[in-house]
Amino acid sequence: VNGSQVLYGLRYSSVMWPEQAIDPFHEETGYWLWDPRAQQVYCCFVVPRGVVVNAGANVAAEAKFFTLAADVGAEVYGLSSNPFLDAVYKTLHFEMTVKLLADGSMEYSQDTVLKMKNIGEVFHHTDCNSMRKVG
Repeated sequence: VNGSQVLYGLRYSSVMWPEQAIDPFHEETGYWLWDPRAQQVYCCFVVPRGVVVNAGANVAAEAKFFTLAADVGAEVYGLSSNPFLDAVYKTLHFEMTVKLLADGSMEYSQDTVLKMKNIGEVFHHTDCNSMRKVG
């Protein structure tokens, strides 16, 4: 309960490795939140290097497909970074599309748009995967 708002949530942590690598290249800790009265889904997470993502969207309760987004500079559904990342690897946009499947599994694809000083242009860091509950 958050004042008059009632949220249902799932706390998660994920670590990702490139195939056959010893060290991970990405880690995040966050929450998936559902506000049934407002019919909104939020995915809020932090990346330990100093990036915070608060993505969300209006989503009908029966939806099996939806897209969450966040933009730099937005006061609602926004992105924030530390000064170094903001200057060298600025995150401009985050978008995640989610598909909920009949067997209870979930598929996602995401695009994190970065302005990278060393390459002088916008870079799309993309990821996709599927997840299923195992316990």
